[in-house]
Amino acid sequence: MKIKILRLQKIRKITWVLFTLAAYGSVSLSLAWLGSGVLLSYCIPLLLLGNFLRFIKNLGQKRWQMALFYGLLCLIGFPFWQSLVAFSWGKETLPIVLPINHWAVLTYNVHLFHYHQQPQAAQKTQQLIRWIANENSQIQCLQEFYDLDSSQKFCTVRQLVAQRPYYYLHKGSTDDFGATIGLAIFSAYPIINKGKLTLAATENPLNTCIFADIVKGKDTVRIYNVHLQSMSLSGDKTLTNSNLLKKSAIIFEKIQRSALLRATQIQTLQQHIAHCPYPFILCGDFNEIPCSATYFALKANLYNAFEEAGQGIGATYPSAFPFLRIDHQFCSPQWQVRSYETKANVPYSDHLPLQVIYQLRTTNNPPKFQATELKP
Repeated sequence: MKIKILRLQKIRKITWVLFTLAAYGSVSLSLAWLGSGVLLSYCIPLLLLGNFLRFIKNLGQKRWQMALFYGLLCLIGFPFWQSLVAFSWGKETLPIVLPINHWAVLTYNVHLFHYHQQPQAAQKTQQLIRWIANENSQIQCLQEFYDLDSSQKFCTVRQLVAQRPYYYLHKGSTDDFGATIGLAIFSAYPIINKGKLTLAATENPLNTCIFADIVKGKDTVRIYNVHLQSMSLSGDKTLTNSNLLKKSAIIFEKIQRSALLRATQIQTLQQHIAHCPYPFILCGDFNEIPCSATYFALKANLYNAFEEAGQGIGATYPSAFPFLRIDHQFCSPQWQVRSYETKANVPYSDHLPLQVIYQLRTTNNPPKFQATELKP
């Protein structure tokens, strides 16, 4: 009996190790296998926590060999700790008036300003528009933007241009009232060029990417605003009316499909930014957690603002899952990230806004971006 128990314990440990290593390796999967491995990457936060707790437990029990074993698993998972939890020490307080080579950039999914929830959400709509109008970033990238010029309440562009008079609003969709629904970039400085990327495998017209080339003093930079494929779980009636087994199958299929679509969209995006002639900032609602293949493909040659200057977990989509940081800001190597803040006290949308302050590096020969593609 004792031999059987020891054998089961050994099998359990081997299974745990293999599962952990498979999950860690899932971020390197090719596009063809990504759908099968995406759920493994979603397990990484729990595996990291489990290995850390086992390391502490064995250390406390003076089981040095097992403590070393789980310590090695924690060490192998260190890149994921860096993506999930940030500790930025020694960041100085920046002045209220930023120097000329500093740029403050906000990204925020504004949830269509709750136009589909009127009149119940009328107060929240007003609070949301007022907060964005008074917010102090020089650049604002807004997803799920809604503008109806003929409406007093939803003429959002007219209400937001006082501090940032230059803007690019892309119409991805409309409604019965003729509103403009899509992505928007607002800028305190002139926009000299703008455009839209046609992302591959896009099913929703709101899932796209726009960019604006902005001039400030002698510097020209490019700002990308992106909204990638979501899992489309909310509002799905099949989930409400299904049993547990069918519901699980539907959720798995949606997660798998959306991950594949995002991976293809990221490839299109990488091809475009690889030829960008200016220092660039890439921000928006990626619908991607910070321990996935697409996230790691982007951060291979870009700086992630949270990892550079964030604090704590930095979740941007409040839910029961604390690691849902699905809104991101990345930047090319010409930038230094000086400050990062998730506005956790702004409860006006289903996402949280995040503001990052950047400084252009003074080097004459900044490193060149090279795309790290997800192999087909």
